[in-house]
Amino acid sequence: GVNWRALPEYINRHNGYTVPADNPKEMADKIIHLLRHEDERKTLGQGGLDYVQQFSAKNIADKWEKLYGEIIGNHGRKA
Repeated sequence: GVNWRALPEYINRHNGYTVPADNPKEMADKIIHLLRHEDERKTLGQGGLDYVQQFSAKNIADKWEKLYGEIIGNHGRKA
């Protein structure tokens, strides 16, 4: 991806590369590099899958449930 707006917040050394937005040659070079290096491509692909799992409906619901439980628990102690 390009190093622009929010993309660098999501792309890291475990799931991809960022390149300057105004440098299509560097983007092409990275794509060619990944086409030639299957192991790295697979590693980054797995890293991307691992990263997005934190945003799954189940994981988000679990986080909200925990947060609500903490809020309710804290509110009950103050009363």
